[in-house]
Amino acid sequence: RFYLRPREGQPIALGSSATQPTPAIRVLNGVYDVEYRWQAGDQVPRNFSARILQNVVVAGSRDLLVDVPSTTLRGALTMNGDPFPQAGAAAASLSLQGIHGLGGVFLATSNEANYNVRLIPGAYNLRYQSPGTPGPIPANQDALRERVDVEPNTAVRDFDIPAVIAQFLFRVDGVPAPASVLENGRLSLRTAARDRVDLGESRSQALTLRLIPGRYEAWWEGITGSELVPANADSRFDRIVDVAAGVVMLDVPTRVFAGDFLFNAAPAPALAIESGQVWIRDPLSGADVLLGNSSAGQFSRRLIPGAYDLVYAVSAGSEIVPANAGVVFEHGRVVNALPAADIDIPVAPLAWNLTLNGAAFPASVLENGRIVLEGTGASLLDD
Repeated sequence: RFYLRPREGQPIALGSSATQPTPAIRVLNGVYDVEYRWQAGDQVPRNFSARILQNVVVAGSRDLLVDVPSTTLRGALTMNGDPFPQAGAAAASLSLQGIHGLGGVFLATSNEANYNVRLIPGAYNLRYQSPGTPGPIPANQDALRERVDVEPNTAVRDFDIPAVIAQFLFRVDGVPAPASVLENGRLSLRTAARDRVDLGESRSQALTLRLIPGRYEAWWEGITGSELVPANADSRFDRIVDVAAGVVMLDVPTRVFAGDFLFNAAPAPALAIESGQVWIRDPLSGADVLLGNSSAGQFSRRLIPGAYDLVYAVSAGSEIVPANAGVVFEHGRVVNALPAADIDIPVAPLAWNLTLNGAAFPASVLENGRIVLEGTGASLLDD
């Protein structure tokens, strides 16, 4: 099928290649791309969401010629130079991902020794996607491999996926991770290109897994506890992990982040009717960890060292505490070796008068509106 994709708004269906001649349609004047989406068959390109034409100007009636180039590509699919082991329902998908708007082209699963497809010539990356379960093939969920330039006369291209078996050892502050469901988290390897390898839970203390060798980042997702393991919901703890065959040590560092809640340098009121929740946010993932309610007066959490944002959300009241909901009030708070880290929330009183054309608003629920302050965190004023 073919679509006109405007700069704004939804794509407009032009029709199907199976319908000849193609019917005329009416559209607004503007600049469009022409998009091709494979539906079925082996005699047409298998690209999905490929931009055939770009920056097409429609400024009145015109004829639009859409010519879709295509070529065939075939070859073998191997792992470490040999046919992939059969993985059944856990087989990986191998495809080509267009670099310049050519969309994706499915080649075959890892259970198949060869592929043969028709596609649009251009630049692609080889893409390997598995369900992520441990088994005879790499557990990478979305790995982009080498660049593939498909010319009109390209006929044969074999693809080989490297794989190694690595033994991962899980540590927290240099010692084996707690073997407890009460102090537990998930570990994973990730890349900037959004590949991910799940390593399971820290309580297992080790995992042997087949994966694609290379450089990864190591991430922690807390499940339970924060006495021994970090409370981080989704945070990176190691920027560079080089994975090859053999033993790979993953050590999650932690620091205790503790202190008092303050408002304008004064102790937070110990009142449930004047209180707010304070969260610490990882700017990389956007994941939040609750530090506590200001009415508790103090907080303590074990966290991965780094720079975070602090977030405030009112629970009750606005006479003493701010009425803001979901506002970042401090950027770049560093969690390090220093245990004392008071959190001081700035508060500014706001007096306001409400009029309608210089006169009082009607005191009626039948003639009523809601006033909201909008900024980095919205606050309701009144009806």
